[in-house]
Amino acid sequence: MAVENVERRSHPRIEIDGHMSYKIPGSDKVREGQLENLSADGARIWIGEELPTASEVLIQVPSDSQDEAGMTFRATLLYVLPRQDVTGYGYGCSIEAAADWPAQQAGLRLVKDGA
Repeated sequence: MAVENVERRSHPRIEIDGHMSYKIPGSDKVREGQLENLSADGARIWIGEELPTASEVLIQVPSDSQDEAGMTFRATLLYVLPRQDVTGYGYGCSIEAAADWPAQQAGLRLVKDGA
């Protein structure tokens, strides 16, 4: 019997479930949200406002360390899922490094706890 791989993602994702802030390009207003998961080319975010698919947002994720800067990346909203348990919307996003990232930080290194 053959095993079928139904995973559509090109990169593994890690569950984050952490705080993030975001801005809509052209606006200085910083908004708050949750980052649910992250991979090398995608993310799922939860925010309190509905935005059209194909919208771009700039996401800032704070670092756990005071000695390191957080991550900043540009996300394009691919699809929306209304969240049932809290007020807000979930978005599946494609991501890329923001222009202000140094070249050496443009990739993501995902490691398991204790690695």
